[in-house]
Amino acid sequence: MKKNIRKLIGMLSAALTGCAMCLSVMAEADYKLIGYNDGELDRSCVNIAGVRYSSVNPRLDNTVEYRVDILNNLSGFADIKVALYYPEGLEVILNEDGEPASGGDITLRWQTESVLDTEERCVVFSCNCEKNNKYEGTLFSVKFQVPFDAKTFDKYYLKPEVLTLNNLSGDLPYNIIDGYIEVGAYHDDFSFDKGDMNFSHGVDVSDAQMILKEYVKTLSGQESTLHADHRQLADIDENGTVDVVDAQLLLKYCTERTALNDITWKQILGKKPQYPSVHISSDTFNYIWGIR
Repeated sequence: MKKNIRKLIGMLSAALTGCAMCLSVMAEADYKLIGYNDGELDRSCVNIAGVRYSSVNPRLDNTVEYRVDILNNLSGFADIKVALYYPEGLEVILNEDGEPASGGDITLRWQTESVLDTEERCVVFSCNCEKNNKYEGTLFSVKFQVPFDAKTFDKYYLKPEVLTLNNLSGDLPYNIIDGYIEVGAYHDDFSFDKGDMNFSHGVDVSDAQMILKEYVKTLSGQESTLHADHRQLADIDENGTVDVVDAQLLLKYCTERTALNDITWKQILGKKPQYPSVHISSDTFNYIWGIR
C-alpha cells in the first residue's frame, strides 16, 4: 500500500511540476503579466521595457511591485541610468532601505542608487559596473500604492526614459517599451474563487499541489485538517470528496487560462458549478496562513 502511495505521489507530482513553468505567470499571485508584441522588441539594440501588469489584485495595503526590465542586452552595459515616470494616482512607497527603487538580480552586485523626484513624478535608478554587464532581466523595481478608490480596469501607464546607457566602448543604442498597471477585481471580504487553496486571489499550480497533498494524506489514513469551507474550495467537481480528480481538473483549468483561453468552470466540469466561490471564515483564513 505504501509503495503504491509513493508511486502515486511521484507520478502526480511530476505531472504538476511539469506544468509549473507554463503556469509561472499565473503563480505570481497578485498580477497577470502581459508580454510584448514582436514589433515592439528591437533585436538590433538594447531594449528597456516597463512591465505590463493586467488584472492586478492589490495586496491588503493596495501596493503593487512594478518592474523595469532590460532585454537583448548583447553588448552589455557598464553605466545605465533610467527614469521611470508614473501618473497621478500612484504613490511611491520607499523600501526597507528608505529608497524608492530596489535593484534587480542583475544589478545587486554592482553599485546602484535611486532617487525620487516627486515634482517630476519619476524615480531615477542608476547602476555603475566595473565591466560590461551582459545579464538580462529586471533592472529595478518600484513599489506603488494604487488608489483605494480605483475601479476595475483602471489603467496607469508607466514610461521608462533612458538618461545614460553605455558600455566600456561608448554609448549604446536602445529601444523603449512603455508599460502599465491595470486594476483587476478587488476582494474586500473573505470570498475566494473555486480552487484558490492558498487564498492568493488567483488560481495556479500551487493550489493543485495543495489539493494533491490533502488527497495523499487521507489516502495514507491520516486525518484531514481542512476546515469545511476550505474543503469546499478543494472539492472541484463538487462530489463531496477531495481526490486526485479535483487536482487534475484544477490543473486543466489553470493550463487553459494560461494559454489565454477564456475557459469557464462550466466548460471544465460540464455543468454550472454550485460553488464558483466560497466565503471563508476568519478561523480558516488565519489557520491556513499560519501553516503556509
